[in-house]
Amino acid sequence: MRTLRLSFVGAVILALLGGTGGVVMAQSEGDDSRVTQFTGTVTDENWNFEGAEDWEVDGVYYSRGTVAEWTVDWTDPRLPPKMWHRIDFEEYPPITPDSAVPYATSVLLLGEDGSWTGTGRGVGSDEGFVQVVLTGDGAYEGLYAILDRKDATLPDDTVQRTFDGLIVEGELTPMPDPVEVPE
Repeated sequence: MRTLRLSFVGAVILALLGGTGGVVMAQSEGDDSRVTQFTGTVTDENWNFEGAEDWEVDGVYYSRGTVAEWTVDWTDPRLPPKMWHRIDFEEYPPITPDSAVPYATSVLLLGEDGSWTGTGRGVGSDEGFVQVVLTGDGAYEGLYAILDRKDATLPDDTVQRTFDGLIVEGELTPMPDPVEVPE
């Protein structure tokens, strides 16, 4: 049993490091799986720059407080379609249309039965990505979700935002202590 559990844990870790495409754990009727894979596609975006603060120091452009409201078409009904996120970022020179921009985000998914909240970090660019960890509340209490978002610029210059992720029943794994060099 220990070997099976370690193999499972290893598969989940590999999937999270390399994207969730490597492990498929769909939940079906009567399935007692505690891990469910899902996908999502952003179908509508509304950006609110009111109240955001922007400044520049030594050629680095800073922005804090931009809020976006997205509608997401999820494959798992436990994830409400309305998503709000606040984005704080820095843009380093040289600033070009394809610059990579590191950022942090806080996220809220809010539905009639409950909500999901959490934070993430990513890189904004034509082919940007972010990973967000959310904790469920209300009907989603006792669940957490890990979302990988990938952005792709389409031939018509629109950006397609998609998600892959896992919903897990249980407590979020705590971060380990800082690693120390063995003697």
